[in-house]
Amino acid sequence: MVLSPSPFRGGVGEGLFSTPFPSGRGDGGVGSALAPTLLLNTPADAAICREACFAPVAAVIPFDTVEEALAMANQSPFGLSASVFSADVAAAQEFAARVPSGSVVINDVLAPTAHPATPFGGRGASGWGVTQGPEGLLAMTVPQVVTVHKGTFRPHLDDAANPDPATIDLLHGLIRLTHARGLRARLSGLWQMVRGIRKKRK
Repeated sequence: MVLSPSPFRGGVGEGLFSTPFPSGRGDGGVGSALAPTLLLNTPADAAICREACFAPVAAVIPFDTVEEALAMANQSPFGLSASVFSADVAAAQEFAARVPSGSVVINDVLAPTAHPATPFGGRGASGWGVTQGPEGLLAMTVPQVVTVHKGTFRPHLDDAANPDPATIDLLHGLIRLTHARGLRARLSGLWQMVRGIRKKRK
């Protein structure tokens, strides 16, 4: 690796490491290619952290505490995938639950998200919705409810067309029992329900 001044602008860091690229040229002409690059000491508000960069470039942002790392992660508008590396898996899982990302892989990179049964999608500027998995399939469907009522017994319609006094007492009493103010009014609603039930039995 060779330490060289950063060609990136916007206060991205003090320098970069570049590894030799196996093919292509770096002169900006046809077929030129950018060598895989690490940007050191990158501020969390640098352009490389706020804009989409489809290139072999990674920003290295130092932090002292977990809370500081989460705060910097929340500054980014993107949240497609993240990786957490730690010898303490339980602590890594607790940290992963707080990372604003569509998927978080512990002690690995993107490989697990390629499984067709695993939902894959981003947050924020990384998109909405998911592909793959049950959630991805449901996202491509439109729910429809079809109900078939057999027979002719429809008391809810019959009572609306020809109200039964007993049913009216029963429903009004239920409303008063559950929503009236004061104990006396509620007891009155209970007694009205009892009258409705007795009428139903006759």
